[in-house]
Amino acid sequence: YLLFVVTDDMQKNEQTESAHCDLGDSVKIVFDSDHNGGMGYRGHDFEMGICVNRAGNVVFHRWVEQGKYIGVNPPWPVAVFVARKENDKQTIYQLALPLNYLRLKSEAGHKFGFSFIVNDQDAGAAVEKAIGASPGVGNPPYPSLFGEGRLGH
Repeated sequence: YLLFVVTDDMQKNEQTESAHCDLGDSVKIVFDSDHNGGMGYRGHDFEMGICVNRAGNVVFHRWVEQGKYIGVNPPWPVAVFVARKENDKQTIYQLALPLNYLRLKSEAGHKFGFSFIVNDQDAGAAVEKAIGASPGVGNPPYPSLFGEGRLGH
Protein backbone atom coordinates (compact mmCIF):
# COMPACT_ATOMS: atom_id res chain seq x y z
CA TYR A 1 0.00 0.00 0.00
CA LEU A 2 1.17 3.51 -0.77
CA LEU A 3 -0.19 6.68 0.78
CA PHE A 4 0.84 10.20 -0.17
CA VAL A 5 -0.62 13.22 1.64
CA VAL A 6 0.48 16.23 -0.37
CA THR A 7 0.04 19.71 1.08
CA ASP A 8 -0.22 22.24 -1.72
CA ASP A 9 -1.74 25.72 -1.63
CA MET A 10 -3.09 25.32 -5.15
CA GLN A 11 -4.20 22.14 -6.94
CA LYS A 12 -3.56 22.45 -10.68
CA ASN A 13 -3.62 19.78 -13.34
CA GLU A 14 -5.25 20.58 -16.68
CA GLN A 15 -4.57 17.17 -18.23
CA THR A 16 -7.31 14.93 -19.57
CA GLU A 17 -5.09 12.41 -21.38
CA SER A 18 -3.51 9.90 -19.06
CA ALA A 19 -0.12 9.93 -20.81
CA HIS A 20 0.30 13.56 -19.73
CA CYS A 21 -0.96 13.30 -16.15
CA ASP A 22 2.55 14.04 -14.84
CA LEU A 23 2.57 17.50 -16.47
CA GLY A 24 0.59 18.97 -13.58
CA ASP A 25 0.18 18.30 -9.86
CA SER A 26 0.71 14.56 -9.63
CA VAL A 27 2.67 11.68 -8.15
CA LYS A 28 5.01 9.51 -10.24
CA ILE A 29 6.04 6.15 -8.77
CA VAL A 30 8.87 3.93 -10.03
CA PHE A 31 9.92 0.39 -9.14
CA ASP A 32 13.01 -1.62 -10.03
CA SER A 33 11.42 -4.89 -8.90
CA ASP A 34 14.39 -7.11 -9.63
CA HIS A 35 16.83 -4.58 -8.14
CA ASN A 36 19.19 -4.74 -11.12
CA GLY A 37 19.90 -0.98 -11.19
CA GLY A 38 21.60 0.50 -14.20
CA MET A 39 20.47 3.35 -16.42
CA GLY A 40 17.21 3.08 -18.33
CA TYR A 41 14.36 0.66 -17.80
CA ARG A 42 14.61 -3.09 -18.30
CA GLY A 43 13.78 -6.34 -16.51
CA HIS A 44 10.85 -5.84 -14.16
CA ASP A 45 10.85 -2.03 -13.96
CA PHE A 46 7.65 0.00 -13.67
CA GLU A 47 6.83 3.71 -14.00
CA MET A 48 3.34 4.97 -13.23
CA GLY A 49 1.65 8.27 -12.44
CA ILE A 50 -1.58 9.49 -10.94
CA CYS A 51 -3.36 12.83 -10.57
CA VAL A 52 -6.71 14.46 -10.09
CA ASN A 53 -7.47 16.99 -12.82
CA ARG A 54 -9.46 20.23 -12.63
CA ALA A 55 -12.67 18.37 -13.49
CA GLY A 56 -12.10 16.22 -10.39
CA ASN A 57 -11.37 13.09 -12.42
CA VAL A 58 -8.68 10.67 -11.32
CA VAL A 59 -6.23 10.17 -14.18
CA PHE A 60 -3.52 7.51 -14.08
CA HIS A 61 -1.01 6.08 -16.50
CA ARG A 62 1.65 3.41 -16.76
CA TRP A 63 4.50 4.46 -19.03
CA VAL A 64 6.72 1.47 -18.33
CA GLU A 65 5.68 -2.07 -17.49
CA GLN A 66 7.99 -5.07 -17.28
CA GLY A 67 10.91 -2.84 -18.30
CA LYS A 68 9.31 -1.74 -21.58
CA TYR A 69 7.64 1.48 -22.63
CA ILE A 70 4.04 0.72 -23.44
CA GLY A 71 2.04 2.69 -25.98
CA VAL A 72 -1.41 1.91 -24.64
CA ASN A 73 -2.47 2.52 -21.05
CA PRO A 74 -3.98 -0.82 -19.95
CA PRO A 75 -6.45 -0.95 -17.06
CA TRP A 76 -4.78 -0.74 -13.70
CA PRO A 77 -4.85 -3.96 -11.67
CA VAL A 78 -4.67 -1.82 -8.52
CA ALA A 79 -7.06 -0.08 -6.20
CA VAL A 80 -6.67 3.70 -6.52
CA PHE A 81 -8.16 6.56 -4.53
CA VAL A 82 -7.35 10.25 -5.00
CA ALA A 83 -9.16 13.14 -3.37
CA ARG A 84 -8.54 16.85 -2.92
CA LYS A 85 -9.37 18.33 0.49
CA GLU A 86 -9.46 22.00 -0.47
CA ASN A 87 -10.09 23.27 3.09
CA ASP A 88 -6.90 21.52 4.27
CA LYS A 89 -5.01 22.30 1.03
CA GLN A 90 -4.19 18.58 0.73
CA THR A 91 -4.43 15.96 -1.98
CA ILE A 92 -4.60 12.36 -0.78
CA TYR A 93 -3.26 9.57 -3.02
CA GLN A 94 -3.85 5.94 -1.98
CA LEU A 95 -2.78 2.92 -4.03
CA ALA A 96 -2.90 -0.80 -3.35
CA LEU A 97 -0.27 -2.46 -5.54
CA PRO A 98 -0.28 -6.28 -5.56
CA LEU A 99 3.19 -7.80 -5.17
CA ASN A 100 2.58 -10.16 -8.08
CA TYR A 101 1.73 -7.22 -10.36
CA LEU A 102 5.06 -5.59 -9.48
CA ARG A 103 6.83 -8.95 -9.90
CA LEU A 104 8.16 -8.71 -6.35
CA LYS A 105 9.06 -12.01 -4.76
CA SER A 106 6.75 -12.57 -1.84
CA GLU A 107 9.53 -13.37 0.62
CA ALA A 108 10.76 -11.53 3.68
CA GLY A 109 13.94 -9.57 3.01
CA HIS A 110 13.45 -9.30 -0.79
CA LYS A 111 15.10 -6.03 -1.93
CA PHE A 112 13.85 -3.79 -4.73
CA GLY A 113 14.51 -0.30 -6.07
CA PHE A 114 11.81 2.29 -5.39
CA SER A 115 11.36 6.00 -5.72
CA PHE A 116 8.75 8.64 -6.39
CA ILE A 117 8.35 12.31 -7.16
CA VAL A 118 5.56 14.71 -6.29
CA ASN A 119 5.09 17.25 -9.09
CA ASP A 120 3.83 20.79 -8.48
CA GLN A 121 2.30 23.11 -11.07
CA ASP A 122 1.00 26.45 -9.85
CA ALA A 123 1.09 28.46 -13.08
CA GLY A 124 2.00 27.99 -16.71
CA ALA A 125 1.56 24.86 -18.76
CA ALA A 126 3.93 22.45 -17.03
CA VAL A 127 5.39 21.32 -13.72
CA GLU A 128 7.51 24.01 -12.08
CA LYS A 129 9.02 21.99 -9.27
CA ALA A 130 9.09 18.49 -7.85
CA ILE A 131 10.31 16.74 -4.76
CA GLY A 132 11.22 13.10 -4.50
CA ALA A 133 12.58 10.32 -2.36
CA SER A 134 15.76 9.88 -4.41
CA PRO A 135 17.23 10.90 -7.75
CA GLY A 136 16.84 8.80 -10.88
CA VAL A 137 13.15 9.31 -11.64
CA GLY A 138 13.75 12.00 -14.26
CA ASN A 139 14.79 11.80 -17.86
CA PRO A 140 16.71 9.62 -18.44
CA PRO A 141 15.59 7.17 -15.76
CA TYR A 142 18.39 5.82 -13.60
CA PRO A 143 17.20 2.91 -11.40
CA SER A 144 20.65 2.61 -9.79
CA LEU A 145 19.85 5.86 -7.97
CA PHE A 146 16.47 4.72 -6.61
CA GLY A 147 16.12 4.11 -2.92
CA GLU A 148 16.06 0.55 -1.67
CA GLY A 149 12.94 -1.13 -0.39
CA ARG A 150 12.81 -4.40 1.52
CA LEU A 151 9.79 -6.60 2.15
CA GLY A 152 9.00 -7.35 5.76
CA HIS A 153 7.23 -10.34 7.27
